[in-house]
Amino acid sequence: MGDEELLAKTAMLANRFLGTNLPEDGYRVSYHSMPLTPDEMRAQREDIVQKMQAGLISPVQAVMMMYDDMDDREAREYLLQIRRERAEFL
Repeated sequence: MGDEELLAKTAMLANRFLGTNLPEDGYRVSYHSMPLTPDEMRAQREDIVQKMQAGLISPVQAVMMMYDDMDDREAREYLLQIRRERAEFL
């Protein structure tokens, strides 16, 4: 949030003092995390499975934790795809 505010204020200053015509709001900043090491991935996966088995998170939440770029709808579709494939191939 702070970086988005900084961008907006910088745009305002540039518009006032440099005569530019930059948008002064609507900025969104997103950061990409560094890839996890194999050990970190395994630890994360084990933690998610334990939480799911303990009833602390739902399968949808578990998928969203594993794949942080998925939203609720995409996670549900992914779980349905897994269910269909299991029914077909098991």
